[in-house]
Amino acid sequence: MALAQNHDLKALVVHGYHDLVTNYFLTRYVLEQSVLGPDARKRLFFGNYEGGHMFYLRSASRAEFTKDVRGFFEGGANGLQSSAP
Repeated sequence: MALAQNHDLKALVVHGYHDLVTNYFLTRYVLEQSVLGPDARKRLFFGNYEGGHMFYLRSASRAEFTKDVRGFFEGGANGLQSSAP
């Protein structure tokens, strides 16, 4: 709802590939169903990293995550996947 109301807001959702606590596909499904409008979906980004729930404990995943977050805040999507169709 916030993405639909605030056109300056972007959201970054990240997961580890082997996360057994928070399911990537369920999270993506719920967010895509709750975010209406293609403009809002263009501002919803997903990232996946090698590892589990705490993927950032792996140095390679942490480096990739850091790069993606830095790019996200600087305005580029880098390797992140947008939710837009």
